[in-house]
Amino acid sequence: MARRPSAARLLDVCAALVLPGIALRSAVWLHDASLDPPRNWFIEDIYYPSWMQVYRPQLWSRLQAYSLYLSHKLAFHAVQVALAPSIGSSGLLRFAVYGVAALALGAALYGLVERPCLRWRERQSAAGPWLQAASRS
Repeated sequence: MARRPSAARLLDVCAALVLPGIALRSAVWLHDASLDPPRNWFIEDIYYPSWMQVYRPQLWSRLQAYSLYLSHKLAFHAVQVALAPSIGSSGLLRFAVYGVAALALGAALYGLVERPCLRWRERQSAAGPWLQAASRS
């Protein structure tokens, strides 16, 4: 049986994750403050997360976070009701299943509802005001 991690170990892991980020942001701050570039460097270099500037994940630009926001609790409940007994009590496995279910439902909502509705809205606005007025009456 695995023993539970101690509070000291948890603090060590948290510090190992947070302190390099603080060091990176501090270095960027000091560098940009000394150069004082003619742009909004605080927002671009400090405020936005660094990984967004480096990797620019294409999945999240396409899979709107709003769809995920709308569906995540439903996905969590569905996993809890349908799969919780078969998953067991493994926290990591349960977390992974919750994450996959939420992402899958968010992607389905985006692809099957949000995108078709956005395309329909674009067609309606391109049709012109006379067609929109005629369809309303």
